[in-house]
Amino acid sequence: MPGFAAGVESPVVGGSSPFLLRVMRTDADEELRRVTVRLPRGLLGRLADVVLCADADAAAGTCPSGSLIGSAMAGVGAGPLPFWVGGGRVYVTGPYGGAPFGLSVVVPAIAGPFDLGTVVVRAAVFVDRHTAALRAVTDPLPSVLQGIPLQLCDIRVAVDHPGFMVLPTACGPKQVRGVVESVAGRAVGSSARFQVGYCGRLPFAPRLRLFVGARGRTRARCPRRH
Repeated sequence: MPGFAAGVESPVVGGSSPFLLRVMRTDADEELRRVTVRLPRGLLGRLADVVLCADADAAAGTCPSGSLIGSAMAGVGAGPLPFWVGGGRVYVTGPYGGAPFGLSVVVPAIAGPFDLGTVVVRAAVFVDRHTAALRAVTDPLPSVLQGIPLQLCDIRVAVDHPGFMVLPTACGPKQVRGVVESVAGRAVGSSARFQVGYCGRLPFAPRLRLFVGARGRTRARCPRRH
């Protein structure tokens, strides 16, 4: 059964903290094909501070630095000591796959003296219309690169652009939910507990404003005579 872990480094209510995701499997598990991640309500990405990468650049792995929101690395190969491929970059993009936003994960496939080019994995990011909760769905993960079986066994993603991830303002327990699919079409649902703290630090200064009619269009009304 594949493993799933997710959370933030500093779970302080209303703050900002890097979001970390890890998906892993053992040699006894089928190979990974697709990952879906559902963030809890209130855990959002701040798009005002980044540039949405254009679709052509996202597909080619040439997004600008202004779209960079995190990093990625992957462990490949069989056995207890996989070969680690690092230096991956995560970019936020415009509409993709029927979703209003997307991700472009760009990983250089370099193993010692061998340079196998660049691997680009796209993901669609959907936004729930009622709760604004985010759901990211990857495209099929690569299994073979230039004839070489990859055997992905460990995927790690860190969304750590300063100020990008915004934490909820409610301290109740929540879940980061995931679905991991195999190359054989099997899907396993997983979840990781998520909760922020220090709700007592939040300010409380509510305001009330009341408007009646439009400016200049209110007047006294006399009772109707019979």
